[in-house]
Amino acid sequence: EVLSLSYNYLTNKGIEKLSNALQHNFFDVCKNDVFKPINKPTSSGLKTLKLENVGMNYVGIEHLRNSFNCNDAMQSLNELYLGDNDFFGGNNANHGVRQIKLLLRENPNIHTLSLFATNLGDDALSSLAYDFQSRRSLHLGRNNITCKGVAILGKIILNS
Repeated sequence: EVLSLSYNYLTNKGIEKLSNALQHNFFDVCKNDVFKPINKPTSSGLKTLKLENVGMNYVGIEHLRNSFNCNDAMQSLNELYLGDNDFFGGNNANHGVRQIKLLLRENPNIHTLSLFATNLGDDALSSLAYDFQSRRSLHLGRNNITCKGVAILGKIILNS
């Protein structure tokens, strides 16, 4: 039910390989966080996916979206930890916002989302505000959020 690959240097290429494996149900995720290859779909699906600090950017999110959209077992995912990846810095900002927005709209069951230390700023936060409203738990620490962003978060909380 839990797959944690956090703090491994997977990069976008590794995320692509992981996504391919998830699309084809190659992993049976056990309760003790150990996974082993199989050739049949998992029964309960993956509930938590932790990909913190794996060296990916918005391209990795696109790979994840592909695996979520191609695999019914991935529809049970309700916790996604993507912290310590650079989705919103520099030239990535617009692409990162677009991929996160699509990911959340295509996967309404994700109730816990961590974008801790992803260079999320006020503008990106404003663009994602609507998509954050239905999430029960947001982890947004160590970002570039200012007072303006706190006001945006206040509106998100009030509209939830």
